[in-house]
Amino acid sequence: MTAPEDTPGDQPGHQSGDQPDGPEVGTVAEEAAKLMGALSGWAREQGDTAAGGAAASVAGLADLAKDLEGHVAGENCTYCPVCRVIGMVRATSPEVKAHLTTATTSLLQAAMSAMATPVPDEARRRQAGVEKIDLEDDDQPGWD
Repeated sequence: MTAPEDTPGDQPGHQSGDQPDGPEVGTVAEEAAKLMGALSGWAREQGDTAAGGAAASVAGLADLAKDLEGHVAGENCTYCPVCRVIGMVRATSPEVKAHLTTATTSLLQAAMSAMATPVPDEARRRQAGVEKIDLEDDDQPGWD
């Protein structure tokens, strides 16, 4: 259990519900970039060649995290596959788009017709494999 003086609202300079003083917490990418920067600085201070390589790797990851934060799915986005496909579609000529639309429509119609084809009666009879046995024998007197 904590003492009342340990809560942030009861400390001098803080009112109930106030955030403690210090840097604001950013997005996940910003915080990851800060962590990578701190780790690369620590690795540089160690001065070891392996740590120097690790520092360069961590610094590269930090730069990548900063770059990812800038992804807003704009026209110039080259990060995500969705934006890249959209960019390729925008760059294709209208003739190619019309041809692809026609080909896709034909493919879908062929698939629908293949699934809608009825099975012939002959094939159903061959697959049945059931022999009908007549159980009613009217020749025997005395049964009933």
